[in-house]
Amino acid sequence: MGNRPRPADPFAIDTRLARALAHPVRVRILGYLRERGAASPSELAKAWDVSINLLAYHFRRLHTLGLIRVSKRIQRRGAIEHRYSLTAEAPGEEPLTVRLIR
Repeated sequence: MGNRPRPADPFAIDTRLARALAHPVRVRILGYLRERGAASPSELAKAWDVSINLLAYHFRRLHTLGLIRVSKRIQRRGAIEHRYSLTAEAPGEEPLTVRLIR
């Protein structure tokens, strides 16, 4: 056997992605973005009556994993509001997150 590299496992699961999709708030955010196209943490905090800090954390986690992207930056009262949308895999292809949460 030696030090030969093993072939990639076609059934390997990215545990970071699995953990991200295991959290109900993150799944809810992804579902909302799938239905509405884009949203900001402050927008959903108001709509869902949830802490903006909680939502901002979950948006950051999804963004770090590459599941969502910043689609627009808006200047608001001395701060910048970030609107996020799902990340597309390739032109004309459905985002990975849409396929995963169906």
